[in-house]
Amino acid sequence: MNTLLTAQYNPQLVSQISVSTSTKFYTQEFQNSLYALFKQHQVTIRGVLNTTNNKDYKYEMDIGFDDDLLTGHTERTDGQQTTVSDIDAKKCTATGQYVRCYKGDITIRTSNSGAGRKGTFDVSLGRGTAKFDVKVPEQIELKFDHTHTGRIRDEDFSSKTIIEGKSLRSDNKGSFSYSGSVDKEDGKWNNVQVRSSLSDKKTGQKLFATDVHLNQKITNKLSGQFQRQIGFNLERSGKQDQEE
Repeated sequence: MNTLLTAQYNPQLVSQISVSTSTKFYTQEFQNSLYALFKQHQVTIRGVLNTTNNKDYKYEMDIGFDDDLLTGHTERTDGQQTTVSDIDAKKCTATGQYVRCYKGDITIRTSNSGAGRKGTFDVSLGRGTAKFDVKVPEQIELKFDHTHTGRIRDEDFSSKTIIEGKSLRSDNKGSFSYSGSVDKEDGKWNNVQVRSSLSDKKTGQKLFATDVHLNQKITNKLSGQFQRQIGFNLERSGKQDQEE
């Protein structure tokens, strides 16, 4: 697996991130690119996934918001069908650690059908934290939850992200999940863990699950000695491969 990550972070102006990955899973190869731009009142995301079986997936998402409204437009194309969604949400009362929230409707349409399915959209934003929940009957269920403390270039930094997606369509039983966490203390990355899973869209059975982790701890503070452990676990259709 090869990964290239570039990022620019400025909470007051413009932040952007670009990720490119290339993965070979037995006879299949996956090439993925993702670009995200964050401005004060705008989020733009572009993504492309190419596979060896000539299936290309493309994503586009544009979201804008002000003190009262949040609107958005997304498009996803798999080479045969384009799925479009439109978001219209109004400001609500934020609670807990969140300082801003929006609730409203999301409507999903496909190129094969002019009729749209309406569902719920709920997003909450705070300093160093964000979450959203989307559910459209007979279409999709999507959850995102992120929180972090400090900045990634600081001596102390921690972050945790969870993403879960599930198709609710009768012809698609697929689902995916991702969770990642990092813990940096005194400039050292003590814990890094990334887990992901993907289920088959025809049967709903899990195709594979991965667990990559790094643990590091100080064994002697006076000499600065430390112990590091890196592990990789892959589970695929009932089989399990593990490396430490």
